Amino acid sequence: MTTISHLPARYDAAGLDSLLDDLAGVAARGEVPGPDLLTRVTDALPELATMAADPNDGEPYSRTILRVDEVEIMLARWRPGQRCAPHDHGGAGGFVIVLQGGFEERRFDWDGPRLTVTTSTEHHTGEVTSITSDVIHDMAGLDGGLTLHFYSPPATSMRVFDLDRSEMLELVGNYGAWIPREPHPRVPFAQISPEMLAAPVIWVAHTTHYRGGSAEFAVAAATMARELAAVHPDAEVIVSGLHGKADFIEQLTRLTEEGREIDQLHLISHSGMYGPMFGSTDWPEQFSPHEWRSMTIPFTASGRAYFHACRTARWFAPFFANVFGVSAFGNRNYTTVSTRKDRFSWAGRRPASRTDLYLIDTPGRKSHGLLGAARKYLGAAANPPLLSTPD
Repeated sequence: MTTISHLPARYDAAGLDSLLDDLAGVAARGEVPGPDLLTRVTDALPELATMAADPNDGEPYSRTILRVDEVEIMLARWRPGQRCAPHDHGGAGGFVIVLQGGFEERRFDWDGPRLTVTTSTEHHTGEVTSITSDVIHDMAGLDGGLTLHFYSPPATSMRVFDLDRSEMLELVGNYGAWIPREPHPRVPFAQISPEMLAAPVIWVAHTTHYRGGSAEFAVAAATMARELAAVHPDAEVIVSGLHGKADFIEQLTRLTEEGREIDQLHLISHSGMYGPMFGSTDWPEQFSPHEWRSMTIPFTASGRAYFHACRTARWFAPFFANVFGVSAFGNRNYTTVSTRKDRFSWAGRRPASRTDLYLIDTPGRKSHGLLGAARKYLGAAANPPLLSTPD
């Protein structure tokens, strides 16, 4: 924490008190000062310069608080060539007047989980830059200099951003826009960027090669994605075609690195001894129980997993629920493609040409013999997926 110089609330040298009143009124209205006020600021420079303290060692500028009432007024003397950290203003808006010297101001915006420079502008003596409540910026005094800051309403906290570590520090109290020397809680950018916070992920994945059926799986995945997006408008529905295990890991890694959280995982596939199958019939792939246990899947607190594959309710869904601590759903019997999701309806000889397809759990020849096949083609009802919860 820095030491801040405080001056009396009313200091009227050469009309300075009246000038600050007028400037504060402009800030409170969300405006910027015009030429007449800026001329008065120039005339008051000698008085303002005597008030500004020198920066402390290791800090890019000093903070001299002139007022804190409806508007915070702060005077800063800058160390030559030093840049402050990117920061916001705790929800406040206002403006900064360059009293003396030249400054580079950079403005930032979020690009996924990254904070990137969007503009870079030089400001010189007598110029003003407007600050809105959503601005994230930094400044550098090219050769030192003085700036006069107005913020309304006065902020009780601010966020500073450590670009080297991609972390945010929320500073409460009398801090400046730099990384404090003392230890302070940090939050990764991936957890605070607006895009990441706005949209939990519903991930609909389907295999593309194993035992054929890939075209039907793709249609079923697209159907599921459309319906889920309609029911969950605040979520981002992502559809992924997966050839091998590596594709599953690659997509999972990307979501994790971007700080995304999965609210629903749907996997449309065939299944084998250890659960979902990947790869091809000639080169089949499965994750072993050890590989599943070694994964990190970033579920939300209410996350769920659905395995739209044969017999996944018998072993794999309970196993997955215990490993990842989420509710998991699986099918008891064999699955089949249907044009209806409530009961079996034959998709014809070209199922992939259909607009809507569903993978459902019904009796069939493999699970119930010829009688099961007859029941299926007579329109057997789909069995609901079975829920497994963590032990």
